[in-house]
Amino acid sequence: MLRLGCYPLELTKIPHKDMPSANDPQPGWYALSVNHLYDREKQYRYFLNFEPADKIGYSIYIYHIMPEDANRVRRETGLPEIEVTPSEQNQTNGTAP
Repeated sequence: MLRLGCYPLELTKIPHKDMPSANDPQPGWYALSVNHLYDREKQYRYFLNFEPADKIGYSIYIYHIMPEDANRVRRETGLPEIEVTPSEQNQTNGTAP
């Protein structure tokens, strides 16, 4: 899971990695504060092109971005599509490789 927020996930047992570069849609699971969706830098505004899979309270949106959805937004914003291997596809879908 990737997240952008205040609580250090290093203190939990939740597997995680850093957020992708700004304006760089990538497949995966994300937990994103609504504040970051609408901040002045607009670097994570592209998440508005995706439907949240769930919400935590009123301020954290959970996104599950599939490769085809990431590539759709990448095409719309002029970015090159990403290639996804079958094992990466399985991991993104939440199944074992």
